Amino acid sequence: MDMVDCKPIVTCHGDQEVFSSVRGELTERLPRDSVEWRRSYGRPPKTVQVEASFITFSQDVLPKEKDRTLLRQPFFHIYWTDCPDAETYRAEVKDDIGAWLQVLKQLNIPDWFIIVVETDKIKKGNKPKLLPRTSVIDKIRSDFCSKQSSDRCAVLFESNSPPSAQRSVDSWQMLIAKLRPLMLSALNRNLSRYEEMMRSQREKRTDPRWNFSDYFMLQEELAFVFEMLKLPEESLVQYDELDALFSQFVINTQAGESPRWLASFTSECNCWDGLNLSQAVNQEKRQLVRKGKATLLDLRNYLFSRQCALLFELQRPWEVAQRSLPFMHNTVHELQILELPLPIGSVACWVFLSCLEVLQMCERYGTSSQVDAYTHYTASLWAYAREKLHELGLLCGLLPDMTPSSEQLNLVVDLLSGMGKLESQAQEDSPNQKLREALSSQESFQKHYLELSELAMGTYKHIGRLRCAKRIGKELAAFYMKKKEPQKAEIFLSDALKTFVEEGWDMLVTYTRKELALCQKEVTNSIKYLKNCALLASDSLLSIQDRNHFCDELIQVSKQLSEEPEGDKGEEILMKMDPVFKFKDIEMKPANGKVIIGQEVTLTVTLESNLTKEITCNKMCISFSHSSCEYDSQSEDRVSHDSVDQSQTSSQQYEYSNSKFPSSLEFRYECDYQADKTVQWSGVVCKNINMLLQRQDSTSSLRRVEVWQKEDFSLACSVQNAVLQPGKNVIVFQTEVTERGIYTVNQMCAEVNDFQFLHPRILPALSHEVTTQEPVISITPLQEPLYIGVPQWLSVHLSTNCFIVKSGNSINMKAPDGMSILEVSGDVFKLHPHENGAILDLPEIDANSEADVEIKVLTEVPCHVEAENEELLVRKELQLACPWADQVCCTLNFTLPFTVKHKLHTAGERKFIHVQINGTSDLDFALRDPCLRFKSLGDESYSEVSGIHSNAEMQLAKNLTASYVWLMNNKMLNAESIDVDFTVNYKPVNDKIDDTWHECKHSFTLENFQTQYKVTAQVQPQSTDFCKAGTLCNLNIHVDQLHESKSDDEENVNGNDTSTSILYEVTANSNLWALCGKSSGVFSLNTEAKSSHTVTLEVMPLIAGFLPIPSVKLSKYLASKLNTSNAEQQNDEKCESITCTTSDICTDEGPHLQPFSSGQVYIQSQVNQVHVIPDTNTSTLEVSVP
Repeated sequence: MDMVDCKPIVTCHGDQEVFSSVRGELTERLPRDSVEWRRSYGRPPKTVQVEASFITFSQDVLPKEKDRTLLRQPFFHIYWTDCPDAETYRAEVKDDIGAWLQVLKQLNIPDWFIIVVETDKIKKGNKPKLLPRTSVIDKIRSDFCSKQSSDRCAVLFESNSPPSAQRSVDSWQMLIAKLRPLMLSALNRNLSRYEEMMRSQREKRTDPRWNFSDYFMLQEELAFVFEMLKLPEESLVQYDELDALFSQFVINTQAGESPRWLASFTSECNCWDGLNLSQAVNQEKRQLVRKGKATLLDLRNYLFSRQCALLFELQRPWEVAQRSLPFMHNTVHELQILELPLPIGSVACWVFLSCLEVLQMCERYGTSSQVDAYTHYTASLWAYAREKLHELGLLCGLLPDMTPSSEQLNLVVDLLSGMGKLESQAQEDSPNQKLREALSSQESFQKHYLELSELAMGTYKHIGRLRCAKRIGKELAAFYMKKKEPQKAEIFLSDALKTFVEEGWDMLVTYTRKELALCQKEVTNSIKYLKNCALLASDSLLSIQDRNHFCDELIQVSKQLSEEPEGDKGEEILMKMDPVFKFKDIEMKPANGKVIIGQEVTLTVTLESNLTKEITCNKMCISFSHSSCEYDSQSEDRVSHDSVDQSQTSSQQYEYSNSKFPSSLEFRYECDYQADKTVQWSGVVCKNINMLLQRQDSTSSLRRVEVWQKEDFSLACSVQNAVLQPGKNVIVFQTEVTERGIYTVNQMCAEVNDFQFLHPRILPALSHEVTTQEPVISITPLQEPLYIGVPQWLSVHLSTNCFIVKSGNSINMKAPDGMSILEVSGDVFKLHPHENGAILDLPEIDANSEADVEIKVLTEVPCHVEAENEELLVRKELQLACPWADQVCCTLNFTLPFTVKHKLHTAGERKFIHVQINGTSDLDFALRDPCLRFKSLGDESYSEVSGIHSNAEMQLAKNLTASYVWLMNNKMLNAESIDVDFTVNYKPVNDKIDDTWHECKHSFTLENFQTQYKVTAQVQPQSTDFCKAGTLCNLNIHVDQLHESKSDDEENVNGNDTSTSILYEVTANSNLWALCGKSSGVFSLNTEAKSSHTVTLEVMPLIAGFLPIPSVKLSKYLASKLNTSNAEQQNDEKCESITCTTSDICTDEGPHLQPFSSGQVYIQSQVNQVHVIPDTNTSTLEVSVP
């Protein structure tokens, strides 16, 4: 019986004719719909289709208590009857059902079902005259069905007449709906009993009488049941468990005594026919396992073939390919553990046949959408099959450089006899036939070996595993070398070498290059062979003997190439110097890179020779690049920038780089604590370890491809016949420059016969400048910032460049106004100060030298007439004149250490002059001897004024102020204009800076400062005795003229006007006062003294308290020239319409305003306040009391 196609068995008892009439319909309806199968032990439910195989009931087929089978025993039982009435039921059917149920009860079988079939073929004459009180199905339920089994009966109505067709359909649906869960429940009960029995058998596996073959058949039957229920995944789990169990037994034999049953699997094996996946169940292998005659290969072949059959059923051919390689490796390992007596080469045959069988079945079952999935695993299978075929070729003498012996031919016959010949393997493209054909001759073997190699390489490349493809390419190269075809071998070796070099596999690079060199020697490719000899001779991974051999080959082959006729020579032989000769360092003299025409330049190069023998270089050269340019102050910057740019470009172009790796490792400290706050562990964790350890794609190159070529060596310095010893070598190059410009070292070349080693870029890119540049003079401050009024140190820097300064030459320094150069003692440089500057005598100074001289200067504090507009920064230009260059102007920025400001204060007719000194620097100063002198118009000398301040010495620091105040005497008050000079002595508090007192002078002029008008403002209530908030008040402004004023021509054009027009403006804080009505106006006063005028305005205080009086401002109102004759009559109208202020700009023809000078108007009530009381609050306040 085919285990895969079998179905659950259901017995039928009763009227067999009735069952036969509905058997086809029942068999078709049961699996039509899926049903949920709820399994025991909390397993997830599955959706299955219920199928059954119906047989006639018999006591012989019923399961016995000790039966260990599951597929060949029935699990459900049905009784069929078409009893028409109760009398027939009592007479014939009842006893039969009772006897049937009694048999099932004796065997403890609770899974039964009774079906009553009703038809419409009852004869009309037999119809009862009265309807029965109970039907047959009711009788059956009352006689045999308890409350728990009330659903184990059903009525099936069978009728072919159209009126009864719907009733028949409904009865079928009800029957199937009852049968499916009952059958699944019965199956589940049997499975649970069987699994319990299987678990008990597995727990006895340590019993010496336990046998794996018996247990294998036991669990496999469970797998067949799951497969029968269309659950291949559950079935696959059973085979995986058997696989793991057997593997564990084999592994345990290494640590202890092996069980007795394992000896049956270690018997002599005479068959290694490989896997057979064309059959779902290999009955031959299964019978061997059941009888205990199977070898390890038989068991493994059968077990894996069943797993593959289930995976193919699940449409997962990629998983078959995934499992195949571990399966074969595991089987080979088990053969080694158990030490099975197998003929040599038999395991290789088994592996080869199994690989090809799996590959063919994957192609057969695989779809186009699954190709990429299983190709990742089939590549290794192709490679494994190729490897085993090569092993067989080596054993049987089928490789190109071998001739089969008689023993090897006998071995081929023995291997072919053990492969067997199944009907499925007799096909022309079967694995068995391919292996037989491959072992038949050397030509056929080579054909199949190359075919498998190409398939393996192509598959590896398709999935991106290029390293594996290159490894196979190397083995193919060795195969072609044995075939005496080095041209083909060179292709594979070159391709592999390129990949290994790009990815940095140094050991693989070394030995692959060695193989490639031997191959190129066979091809007589002398140039490539010569380059590889140079690389191998300097490779530290090779032995000394090999390196010596390749070093001799390098000298010999290069000499042979140099002796060839000129016409036969091709292009020059050129390769990179590194790693044969490693460029270590380069030094230049002179070190500063400044060279005069005709001067000698020396380059000292340090090279490290990695060769094991001494070698003579016919010529060694260093090339230069030359650029002609104008030499100015930026030439040095340009040279340094060019060097940096070349360094950056060279490092980007010639150095290896890998942007995928992090530039640095980032670490952080981590500490984990337990619940009781004690440290569980602590350590350092790398934050970017995922970037460092990420797998690099095989298709991407880890290093950049180098692009270099030999440049022009027409401008170069060279050394002839330089002998390079192994290790460190120092070569000295000398050259003399004859032309101006910038010379930069570019490349280095060493010639061995006609073989040239090139260093493509010398780093650092040293350069020397050949110039005739004249000396350069500059002045720089020795400290920042420079302060006025304090001695400051400056540095005079002299760079001679190509000029030689002779003794007696001097530099003439011309100081600007207000600056003096102080005398400084010196031994080498002599400084001679004079009134307009100083003369600096120079000693003899060589070319390309630098000298610094320190000088001290003092800048006077400027006299500021307009102190409000003074600036803190003062620029001074110091001019330098020398005999070898044009005059040089150096601009120096000086900062004021302090500022001086003055202010005029008025108190009635008295005047005060207030002088403030504000500290603005970080220096602290001492002030003493303040003095104020004045000179009025017509005086010849100044008169001194006594101050009302203290004359004690004062300290001035940053952001602090020193103040001095003088009261103006009558002579000053009566003068129309006076010139004032303020002087004070100062010195820094720190004596190390300067311990000399210096004088600071501040000059200014006062004009029109006499008090002309006195303004008094007063706020008075209109109707009450007090000013109240929100009540109108009067603002009385009273203006008194203290002195007689003079009318200018602009004010009095016709000479008859004796009055002055004045504009008043009232301003107030809008939050305190409301100005009602006009806030400005014009009034006239006579030019005579003691004139006065009063103006009254309405204002309203907005808040209560002591409020400042609104401010009043007076300005001169100059009328238009065209209307001066009637200006006085229009004053009232102007008061209403004037809107211009002192800031307005008017034309000469129209009226305009002129402000009074400082001190001419004295506001007497400027600081007065008005007491404003709050207004009475008559509003009602509502208060609610809770």
